[in-house]
Amino acid sequence: MSRINGHKVEHFETPADNVDSLKDFYYSLFGWQFTKGQTQAYWMIKNAGISGGLMQKENPEQISMSLCVILYLAQR
Repeated sequence: MSRINGHKVEHFETPADNVDSLKDFYYSLFGWQFTKGQTQAYWMIKNAGISGGLMQKENPEQISMSLCVILYLAQR
């Protein structure tokens, strides 16, 4: 279980320019499997060890996957 400053990491999201290419990359690297999320450009990661998702960048200024992972931490 991952922790940051004593907080458990509950979920992560990775924004991407090309979600399909990133899905292929993570599948070949880690064997991650994906299921379609509730929005058009969102994919849930099924077997990453913690809850995670890949999403299409929301705007051109948003940092892409090579530089950004959004973490959601549990409150104590």
